[in-house]
This record gives sequence, C-alpha cells and structure tokens, in this order.
Amino acid sequence: MTQIRPDATPSTSQVRTDPRIDAPRLARLSQALQAEPARPGDGAAKVADPRAQALRLSTRIAGLEKQVFQIHALDDALHDISKLIDELEQKQGAATAQDEVDSIVASINDAAERAGLGSGGAARATDVLEGFEVLSIDGSLRAGPEVPVDVEVVEPATDPGLFLSFGGSELDLGQRSVSDSDGRLFSLEIAGTSGTTRFSFASGMTIQDIASAINSVAGQTGVDAVAENPGPGTSGVRLSGAPGSESFVSVRIIDAGGLQDPDGSAGIFNVEDGVRTPFEEATTFAQRSVGSDLVALVNGRLAAADGGVLTANVAGVNVSFSVSAGAQNNAGLVRAFTLSGDSAFSNDASLNPLGSRLDTSFLGALDSPGGIEDARAGLAEAQNVTRTTLGDLKSEIRTLLDTQAPAPADAPRDALTPQRTAELLRMELFKNR
Repeated sequence: MTQIRPDATPSTSQVRTDPRIDAPRLARLSQALQAEPARPGDGAAKVADPRAQALRLSTRIAGLEKQVFQIHALDDALHDISKLIDELEQKQGAATAQDEVDSIVASINDAAERAGLGSGGAARATDVLEGFEVLSIDGSLRAGPEVPVDVEVVEPATDPGLFLSFGGSELDLGQRSVSDSDGRLFSLEIAGTSGTTRFSFASGMTIQDIASAINSVAGQTGVDAVAENPGPGTSGVRLSGAPGSESFVSVRIIDAGGLQDPDGSAGIFNVEDGVRTPFEEATTFAQRSVGSDLVALVNGRLAAADGGVLTANVAGVNVSFSVSAGAQNNAGLVRAFTLSGDSAFSNDASLNPLGSRLDTSFLGALDSPGGIEDARAGLAEAQNVTRTTLGDLKSEIRTLLDTQAPAPADAPRDALTPQRTAELLRMELFKNR
C-alpha cells in the first residue's frame, strides 16, 4: 500500500477557524437566556414568552453557525484536494516515478476520508478474461469509471526440469530378470522444493514403473515424473516441479547398479540447455534445475511475480491474480479484468453535514488513466455546492436576526428579549464581516 506523505495535505481538524464565530460567547449567551431570573414586578406570562422566543432564536442561530463552520472545513478540504490534483497533473506530465504519483493519489484519498467525503466501497473485479483468476483484492475504490487491469507478458514462467535417460525403456543392470538379481540396484535421491526421497530400482523395471514410484511421494518432494519415449535410445523419465524461481529439482546418484549403456546415452539431462551428466559423475546434487517467475507488465509497470501469480498495485488497490500457462503464451497486451468500487459517505454529520448532496464521485475519476479533467470538473461542482450552501446559511442567519419584533416599550433596556438577543447576536456574528 502506498505510504501517505504526512505533509501532503493538512488535517481537516487543523483548517482555519472562522474568526467571525466565537462559539464560547454564543454558548454563554444561550446559558444566560436559560438562567436569567424573572425581574420583580414583571408578570410571569409577560416575561416567559419573550424569554422562550429569545432562547429559540439563540439555539437556532447556534445550530446554523455550527453548520457554517462544518461546511467551511469541507470547503477547505476541497481546496486542499484541488491543489493536490494540480500537483498530480504536473507529476503525470513529467518523467516521475510511479510511487510518487501513487503517493499523491493516496494523499487525496486521505484528505477526502478525513473530511467525511467517503472512503469508497471495497473494490471488486469484473469482466475477468479466461486464463486469469483473481486471487485477492485489498483496497477500496469510489464509484466512477472502471479501472482497467491490462497485462502484457514479457516472459512466461518456467518450471524446473531434469531428464533421466536409462539407455532404453527399462533398466538393464546386466541381469535377465529380477529373479536373477545378485543384489544390484539402481539407487538415487531426488530433491525438490518440499523435500528429499531415496529410491532404489531393480533390473527390468520400466520407465513407467519408475515414474509411478516417484509420483507416489510427490507430496513429500514437490517433484512430478512423466515417462517419455520420444525415440530410440532416448527413453527416460522427465522430472519437473511447479513454475517459479523458488521451485527446483535436483538428483544425486548413489549407485548406478552396473547399468548397461552400450550407446552412451544414459545420464541426467538438463531440460533447459540439454547438457548431459553421466550417472557415474552425478554423485552430488550439482545436477539441479531451477524454475523462473512470470515476467509481465500490469498497466505498464513491472509486477511482482511468484511463479504464474502476479501482484500489483492498481489505483491504490493491491490485487493478486494467477495467469494460466495458455494465457502466458498469448502475445500482446490484454485486458485481464477491470476494477470498480462504490461511493461511501460518512454517517458522521460532524464531518460531512451535506451527506450525499455533495457528489464526490469525481474522486473515482482519479483512479482512471486520463481522468484528471473529469476530476477537476467534478471538484468544481462540489465546491459550488459548499459555497452556495454557505451563502444560504448566512442569509438565513441574517433573516432571523433582522425579522425580530421590537421589544415592548416598557421592557428594560438590558432585558434579554428576542429583539435584544438579535442585537447581541448580530454584533457577535457580524462584527468582523
């Protein structure tokens, strides 16, 4: 997962506080409205109704001002994202390491999440091409254009391979049959990724018998065997392991048992280069073959590989998928599958009071090649929503303050009537505007 640079975008908890709002003073005013005792000589009905109106006014104004503060924070987050998108465009237009681009995208997502703009839904694979199998997906994407996963094979994975030639289709240890044996056995050790096993074969055993014996313990060695008889003097057993650089096959001859080899074709052959090692010279595990991993590009970048399994980071999502042998041999660029996600808005109104009214699907466009212009257009619409909402809220506050009925003529000048409350709030809220 791409590491988010701590200095890439400020936390929304650190955005500038609106200097025009003094929340503590508003709170004290509201408390005063609830705590002020009735004045001697005032009728209970006369005082209770204006005080109740003043309290409702103060509470309503405080709620609106809280929304103003929240949406200011949202607008600041969108401004930060706008700057990061500009930086992203500059990086994409230059010869920049992909991890720098990924870091900026991750910073944008981080800023969006902390502002309550939604982290996106779990990414999922769709339109998976035959020959590919998605093994795991770790990450999320917002709703938006699907993200393609294009694969170009550079070199297929290979499995390790050794070929044991016994000079014919069966072992000839100089005896007519097993019953004529004088105790001579052909003995060898076979090692693979999973372990090592020793085998002993008597004269007269066929290459099919030998292959069956090796396969019976394949789980203990990681080595498979196939009897092959391609032509005179070339019969033998092919040993192989799973594809990949961690996989190997090795053979050590303990005792050739007097194997008859009149034409000199017996020995251990490396399948890759065809080099032959006579049995009498193969007394160590120097006869060893190692496989290789698939080499492939995913969206133009070299992917990590383990045998025929590729792992790559696509739009901040870690994906792992296998490529069949057939698919590895297909030339050219193919679309293996696509990734898609869902929008997910925060339920925390203290972060995102606008909820789904603020369309953040533009963030998903950043996950697609060439999506910066779409993202910038969507960002402009989102900023227009926040700024329009701010204007509406401030207008509503002014309307509430300007439409209060005059105080009764006999009310004391310092009584907290709706009119007096409106005057105090107006001075507090708009003194710096």
